[in-house]
Amino acid sequence: MRGAGKPRTCVACQLAINRSAAAKKLTSGPAAAVARAIKQEECLPNKQNKKGRAKNDARHVRLYHFLLNGEAWLSLSPAARAVYIEIHQIYDGSNNGRLGLSVRRAAERCHIAKDTAARAFRELLDRGFIEVVTKSAFSLKLRRATEWRLTVYSCDATGELPSYKFNKWREQVQNTVPIQTATVPDEGHQEAPKQLKAA
Repeated sequence: MRGAGKPRTCVACQLAINRSAAAKKLTSGPAAAVARAIKQEECLPNKQNKKGRAKNDARHVRLYHFLLNGEAWLSLSPAARAVYIEIHQIYDGSNNGRLGLSVRRAAERCHIAKDTAARAFRELLDRGFIEVVTKSAFSLKLRRATEWRLTVYSCDATGELPSYKFNKWREQVQNTVPIQTATVPDEGHQEAPKQLKAA
């Protein structure tokens, strides 16, 4: 019978078994330190470091809760939120201040009109989520999109610290003029002549 006998183990499992057997034999000295390191490596899933972060983590956009629950974020339009995510997607951890994204490209990526994308950029600037580092330029020799900086991180181009300007933004309450009814004092009125009253 072919399937009878001991179950077969994969190569990775066999290596782990061999390592743990070797670790049990070692009890003191530098060999014990190596054994503890091997055991610690086996305990960390997905090859995480000591802080619990994955060593080869996939790229992602990180939006903090303090940002998402702030008054400025909650006041943004859906288009502005989408454009912010597109700008943030360009950030790789070392290029803040050199995040090039044009209005046209943002409109294409978010499936919105160019005017809506331009309004979204103005909203993000007004509320302090982004800042302009380099203005766009267009000529026959040079085509360059505006380069942005996310205020939640330090600027890699200028060395400025994070400003968190969006935390300082407050919605402007429009001062409305109170409705006042104009009344005329009774002193200046005269009694209408009787002839007009009869008519």
